[in-house]
Amino acid sequence: MLFEKDDLLRGEMVSVIGPGGKPGTEVAPPVIIDPEVAILATMKIADRVRVVDGSIVVRRTLPLCLSFDHRLIDGAAAARFANELKTILQDGAKLLAAVNAVG
Repeated sequence: MLFEKDDLLRGEMVSVIGPGGKPGTEVAPPVIIDPEVAILATMKIADRVRVVDGSIVVRRTLPLCLSFDHRLIDGAAAARFANELKTILQDGAKLLAAVNAVG
């Protein structure tokens, strides 16, 4: 569970924002604004150099930045959420299943 103290959370809790920041910015950590407890920012999809199986390759990537209130969300739970989101986004079948599950 992402939220460890869900009884304390009311109203808007988590925001997702699209690409932002100044041109040329790779990462821009989002700022949490009350009453949010977490915010996920997506950066610009672009070709980036990565190492895959020991080879240098160019891959289209989507950097994500997750900020959360450590008073309400355990860091390990947030890391599990981020890793699960990464897994879903990298696998088309899982992405489709997640979209269908939401509605």
